Amino acid sequence: MCFGVPEDKALDGVDFGLVRNRPSYTALRARMRDRRPMTWLFLGDSITHGCVHTYGRRSYSEYLAWHIRNSLGRKDDIVINTAVSGATTVDALKCDPIWIERYKPDVVFIWYGMNDCSTSCTVTEEQYRNNMNKLVNCVLNSGAIAILQTAQPSFDSKRKTKRYFDITRAIAEERKVMLIDHLEIWKSLGVGKKYLDDSVHPNAMGHLLIARTIASALDITGDSGLCTLSNRDIKGKAKCGDDLKRAILKQNYAITLIEQDRHMRVLCAGFSDGDICYKDAVQAAEDELRCTVHNKRFESMTRHFIKVGLASLAKAEERFSPHIVAICDGGVVTVRKGYLS
Repeated sequence: MCFGVPEDKALDGVDFGLVRNRPSYTALRARMRDRRPMTWLFLGDSITHGCVHTYGRRSYSEYLAWHIRNSLGRKDDIVINTAVSGATTVDALKCDPIWIERYKPDVVFIWYGMNDCSTSCTVTEEQYRNNMNKLVNCVLNSGAIAILQTAQPSFDSKRKTKRYFDITRAIAEERKVMLIDHLEIWKSLGVGKKYLDDSVHPNAMGHLLIARTIASALDITGDSGLCTLSNRDIKGKAKCGDDLKRAILKQNYAITLIEQDRHMRVLCAGFSDGDICYKDAVQAAEDELRCTVHNKRFESMTRHFIKVGLASLAKAEERFSPHIVAICDGGVVTVRKGYLS
């Protein structure tokens, strides 16, 4: 295993039995071996949403997307992040079944609880249990592989993380689905506030550690830039290009969707994954547009960006029915309304 973690504390010694001893782990490995393109879906709250607190660096799902397409050579795999800042499992049940039906993922990562466990939230422990079970049912009934995750430690005394994530652990055991227990892994590694931007949200180093943990747990490390990327490489703020965002905002249809606080799917074809340290143009635009919220409605932040190769554009447009299509061909970016939206 090539991954090390901050402070030279290696993930090699971590016991990933809660992942690798599950039948679905064997199914995932078999699915990856057949080389057909896969769709990876990330559900969650602000931690998975991954904007603001990384200051222009990649979030954990973005690191994994880069890793899957580049290091693992799965160029045609699609990685979609539908997470929304502030979401609870109550919010999740309103939208996530829709995304699972629309995107037909092969693998679904579920990361909820940090908002549910807040003392200011009305989601009880029993409601959290029921809601998480419903999400797992939705994933499994779709034929996808479910992977539950606990959040990393929080230093907010108003959040009952242990009680709620004990429920996540119990569900994983009862349902025999994979569990990546970031809460316990961070504690075992002695990782603390240095890897958070505030008392709750991981910073760039925290997201890198989460990505490495997931890759190690699934044993999909391979030869990756993630292996050699150090915390020194991702310190400080990074400048993100906003050319794509400006191009999208020249489309009247996009402006209408934003002004009406409606869901928007953007299909991006031909864009490079860019430097591993920084968000690329697609990710930067997604961060900006998902945080351009007018009336603070939940739908305002369900703006999904789907990246594909130019050769896959026609099939992807038919499959995802995007509202907006952005194409980068020879360095020239063009944006149009989706044919099927």
